[in-house]
Amino acid sequence: MVGKSTDSLLNEEKTGQGLIETMQKFKAEGKVWEGVVVHNRKGQDPISVEMKIMPVFDAEGNNLPSHFVTCRLELNPTLCRSCINKTQYNSTARRMSNGRVRTESSNTSINSISVNNTSRRLSKQVDAPIIKILTMLRSIQDTSPQQLPAQLIENVMAMLRSSELYNPGSNSLTEDPEALGFMDGLMEGRGTRPSVTGDTILSHRESTAAFNNTTLMQSLPTLIKENLTKRKDWDYDVLELERLSTHRPLFYLGFDILCEFGILNLFKIEETTLRNWLGLIESSYRSSNTYHNSTHAADVLQASAYFCRSECMEKFLDPTDFLALLIASICHDIDHPGRTNAFLCNVSHELAIMYNDSAVLESHHSATTFKLSCQSAEQKNVNIFQNLEPENFKAIRKSIISMILATDMTQHFAHYNKFLAVNLKCGSSEDGEESMTQPPVSQENKSLILRMAIKCADISNPSRNVSLARAWAHRIVLEYRDQIAEEKSRKLPQSLSPFDDIPKSQVFFVHLFAKDLLSAYYEFLEFNHLTDQLTETFEYWDSFNEENPYPHALTLSTSSNST
Repeated sequence: MVGKSTDSLLNEEKTGQGLIETMQKFKAEGKVWEGVVVHNRKGQDPISVEMKIMPVFDAEGNNLPSHFVTCRLELNPTLCRSCINKTQYNSTARRMSNGRVRTESSNTSINSISVNNTSRRLSKQVDAPIIKILTMLRSIQDTSPQQLPAQLIENVMAMLRSSELYNPGSNSLTEDPEALGFMDGLMEGRGTRPSVTGDTILSHRESTAAFNNTTLMQSLPTLIKENLTKRKDWDYDVLELERLSTHRPLFYLGFDILCEFGILNLFKIEETTLRNWLGLIESSYRSSNTYHNSTHAADVLQASAYFCRSECMEKFLDPTDFLALLIASICHDIDHPGRTNAFLCNVSHELAIMYNDSAVLESHHSATTFKLSCQSAEQKNVNIFQNLEPENFKAIRKSIISMILATDMTQHFAHYNKFLAVNLKCGSSEDGEESMTQPPVSQENKSLILRMAIKCADISNPSRNVSLARAWAHRIVLEYRDQIAEEKSRKLPQSLSPFDDIPKSQVFFVHLFAKDLLSAYYEFLEFNHLTDQLTETFEYWDSFNEENPYPHALTLSTSSNST
């Protein structure tokens, strides 16, 4: 707006007196103002424009600006600078070559305008949606004549600026001190320390005959083979496979499920390579852990495969997406030390130091996965990724890492709330027509579905039948009690609440973490029967109290599924 008074260009009626007064206030205080106004046009209708008014101060250090520069923001900022040089202020601009441009937060040399405007031109292309939302809300706030809406908008903006945008915080979920302690312990002991692409060679599932004819499947002991025939059932008993296979459930179940989903053909590998890889991965889990061992990995794998067989998942994902999820499930807790992230940070463990106290275990699991899988060229007989095209391997690796990192409980509510915000729909409308509200199946939406799948599989125990849920609850309590005992003996901060009351710990976990996440994902998959099982198992745990104490002593061994 060269040589024009800003006020003379405004359409006062359509811009609004409140907004004009706000602009004048900013100018009087020597501050930058930015927003949407309505400009008059000669011989044409008024037009809404996004405008920025920038005060310019002389080199004498006066508190008031010598003049203002006004730019329409949709114009190239370079053109705005060109206009400045050609205006009646040209000599003044030269005189102020060592002057200042004042913003609300800093003073910058006039010589840096060129750099800053270039930076702005680049940043406008990558502005995060949240920044655009805040700008729009500020414009609405400035134009509101009423104080109450303006204050409400200010509160909304404060929430949107939060780095924990998708995290509700403990106090918004419960005021129970015991529950808060339980929750904080699982979320890192906060109080104690700071598209997969590829050639779709085949359907994502091979025929039963295809993988039953593999050498391994033909040579299986009868009892293991009979156990694996039930792997597609939600009530599948992986603890029985642990016993039958002498603690090698991941090897047998992993081979069966990966072959079912076509890994031999899609990854172009030999059966021997897959067997070697599974053996190496399982041997890298610590059998001394009562919970975070290869049996837990097999359990998560079985749940993930169960999700993959849903019609809903087939609508969104392709065969390599399924394999990435299954591989991530197999490896998601590899080399787990049986201690939480908070513990490792509190003792300054080498892993905590390596990963800067952030997602320590999850980073270790994902790094170990590829360190073991992609060893030297002489050991290609264990590398299941060796025959993938580089771009396909890069995409699958990125997907697997993303999923393993998603199992970090500190990000639990972020993933859950993002899933709710996207509002993915899979089913049909009431009249039987395909839903039209479903967002495009973008790579971002695919990644979100996969992260939710592994998260739900990882904490799916409360939605298993009561017998299985009880066995897993005992195992996790045993492992946590070992950590609590070590913390006490070493006089470390207690990062976990005592787990003396198993039913109460399960009620807390389901209420604070599992219920909402699992219910939302099961609804998406249209697996209502799993939601019903979650309710049934929760009611079982919730039925115990002082008058009706939990009757099972904590004597579960790691090789038994009975209590």
